[in-house]
Amino acid sequence: MSDALDINFHGLDKDFQSIIDQFPEESEKYLREQANKWKKDCNEKGYKNYTSGKKPIPKSWKIEMEKDLLYRATAVSVTNKSPLFHLLENGHRKWLFGHDTGGFVPGKHYAERTREEFGDSFGENTDKFVAKALKRHNL
Repeated sequence: MSDALDINFHGLDKDFQSIIDQFPEESEKYLREQANKWKKDCNEKGYKNYTSGKKPIPKSWKIEMEKDLLYRATAVSVTNKSPLFHLLENGHRKWLFGHDTGGFVPGKHYAERTREEFGDSFGENTDKFVAKALKRHNL
């Protein structure tokens, strides 16, 4: 299961696409910074508190940059590679020694809540980045 961050704001996608076309290195750096910020927020909100038996569940987040034909970053995808992540996030049925006990453990949905909270600040941050980039290059 992939928990990619997919946020589309009115007009910002066109502005950001023009920045990507003109300043690919800056936009790729910005996207990576935002992905790392989301990953850090998600870990702080709950993922660090869970264990698998006696060991903490590993924080195995993977950030992938999606690129166009000219190798310019156009999007970023953040996924968790932990084999237990989807069980913690979405919930699971209770099993004991290979038999279904009929119970259900509800999911924590902390990545989903973090994604919703992050969406508010992402629009503002992207707007500031676009304005700053245009001003810096006298456009």
